[in-house]
Amino acid sequence: RDWSSDVCSSDLVIVHFKNDTKLTKNGVSTYLNYWNLKQCEKREFSSCIDTTAIKNYNFYTATKQAITIANFIKKMKKQPRQYLKYTILVITNSILIQLLDMILNLTKPCATIYIVSSMDKANALFNTLDRNNSLEINAYLLVQEIKYISPN
Repeated sequence: RDWSSDVCSSDLVIVHFKNDTKLTKNGVSTYLNYWNLKQCEKREFSSCIDTTAIKNYNFYTATKQAITIANFIKKMKKQPRQYLKYTILVITNSILIQLLDMILNLTKPCATIYIVSSMDKANALFNTLDRNNSLEINAYLLVQEIKYISPN
């Protein structure tokens, strides 16, 4: 596999691009296939995507991946119901942030995307979101200065 996943609860999949550090393997398409599977199964899930291992990549290839993701999201948005609750994106690379901006300029996300700089912050955010207390979540996002993008 080009990405490894760990399930830390019944509805969160953690994706690490450890074996696709240049985005030349099929790590992105494997994740999108997983997302499609969950959508077909009609099972709610959330994801945490750790991109910190992605270091050296071809900009052309990465741009193609970004367009693939944007097109996939456009298709998913046509579904009558979204089963992806949210995505926590661990991202520190400025080029990957630019690619994320490109994706979001092509299409809005299906679910809220939270952007953090480390897996420790991702885990703490997941625990906060999992408690499902909107006041606590809003305070946490504000205090921790966590950027998020809503689908609307």
